[in-house]
Amino acid sequence: MSQQEYYVLEVPCKFLNDFQQRHAETSEEVVLVLLRPSRRILVHTKAFYPSNIYRLPSGKVGKNESPIEAAHREIAEETGLRPSEIQKIGEIIYMLRSNNCKQEFRSHVFLCAETFEKPQPIGKEEEITDFKEVDILELKAIADQLRNLPGEWSSWGQMRAVAHDFVYYRLKSLFQFDKAK
Repeated sequence: MSQQEYYVLEVPCKFLNDFQQRHAETSEEVVLVLLRPSRRILVHTKAFYPSNIYRLPSGKVGKNESPIEAAHREIAEETGLRPSEIQKIGEIIYMLRSNNCKQEFRSHVFLCAETFEKPQPIGKEEEITDFKEVDILELKAIADQLRNLPGEWSSWGQMRAVAHDFVYYRLKSLFQFDKAK
């Protein structure tokens, strides 16, 4: 069952302007929750991210592309993996605001079936430098780390933290995860 959540984020004008330019063709993305056989989640880092920052893979929904089509394409581009099953587990609707300007943005969150393959990005333009597997509890720590990024990364981190919180709580309920287990 898919869940929908709404967030309003106050952001600096520069962040909103840059965001609107980068997302001029689409106001939607997919967030990929790639489940590993160990029930751990695959996260990645990119060359231009701040040091030691990992996050869930994501990517834009292309023009004339459905979210599920974008999920399949992004999984292939960013990881080279081919999960047997992909299920939408939710949607995050952001309202980014700065002064009198605003921008709605949607993240379609997909849970991808376990895969034993080793991730290998297909496109060099992705600039992915590393992958690691984290457990559900670590997603909450990643969200906190993103939310507390300083300086020019602050608004980006606050926005990106939302998906990690969402996935943490959603997986916790889906798997009836219990810290004592």
